[in-house]
Amino acid sequence: MSNQIVPKTNSDLRLVIQSEKIQEQLVAALPRYYTPEQFTVIVRTQINRNPKLAECDQGSFLSAMLQAAQMGIAPDGRNGHLIPRFNGKTQRTECTFQPDYKGLVGLVRKNENVADLYAEVVYEHDTFKVTKGLHRDLIHEQDVKVDRGAAIGAYAVIAYKDGSYSWEFMSRADIENVRNRSDSWKAHLAKGYDTPWKTDEGEMFKKTAIKRLIKLADISQETSDRIAADPEFAPPQPMQVEIKPASIPALPQNAEPDDIQMENNVSRTDSTPTHEPKRGRPKKLLKQQEPEVETQSETPVQHNEPAPVTEINLVPAGARGELMQKLVAIGKSESDLIKVCAAAKFCEQDATLADIPEATLNEFVTYWDELEEELKK
Repeated sequence: MSNQIVPKTNSDLRLVIQSEKIQEQLVAALPRYYTPEQFTVIVRTQINRNPKLAECDQGSFLSAMLQAAQMGIAPDGRNGHLIPRFNGKTQRTECTFQPDYKGLVGLVRKNENVADLYAEVVYEHDTFKVTKGLHRDLIHEQDVKVDRGAAIGAYAVIAYKDGSYSWEFMSRADIENVRNRSDSWKAHLAKGYDTPWKTDEGEMFKKTAIKRLIKLADISQETSDRIAADPEFAPPQPMQVEIKPASIPALPQNAEPDDIQMENNVSRTDSTPTHEPKRGRPKKLLKQQEPEVETQSETPVQHNEPAPVTEINLVPAGARGELMQKLVAIGKSESDLIKVCAAAKFCEQDATLADIPEATLNEFVTYWDELEEELKK
């Protein structure tokens, strides 16, 4: 019998998604307007249309399929997309789910109180005006006779059946901040993979504006939860706090507790304590002198040492903190890394790690080996 591992085939994957276990998970994840059978047929059709999907790691494919089910968006190539992509680190083809702008619109329109939802891209030669304050308004006009120029932003509008409406505008800079956290964009920067952010920029602009708008839209909790299942726009990482014991100097021999004053977590001795307050500092509170008691024991009295003091060391969270640790490990500084990054046009010469987007810092961590080589030159 051969020990060679047989690659998973198209028929294998089609059988797996029809298994009883997967069907049970689809029942739990799908909205009421989809049956597991309907959803499975859509997925099988996409496998037949794109043979590369059959080459995907089965775990990643099933995860992407179930994510589409949780969002209630069909991965039919129009409302949502199952995207195969080779992962150089794992040496495997993995699958991700990408909801489309049209899929999000369809999802929100299923709410009974929503009359319409749409988004538009704004270009530099359009007539566009935003009024905020108590009387909000948005004016967008397009001259079809002239070239519209580059995209400068996008807006989304939601109209309700009671006649009210709401809208949200995002500048190009706002949208690019969101884009920089996208896994597909990171893969494009690292290896040049195709990404909707590159091939369908307008659609991604619309989608981003819609996602921003519906955070505060009057829609059902179920719809909000399904939209939140999209991990593409991850929230920023919180600061991490590391607590470690502080080093305390040993007490000198024969030192009395009343002779020790603790200032700023540093112990020091003073043979002549004073009751006078020091300038700019609170007055020290001294212990009451205890009356001397004669004892017959010759065993010297043991004084307990002060309790350990802890100091809080704030370490930057996420990629920034990891990069700083890596720099220390190879004897380099933040300025050394900035020089390398500036030479590669990732940042300005006078920037700091705090100025660089978190998504770019994550890229530095991912490809640290190459960066380390540059730093050691």
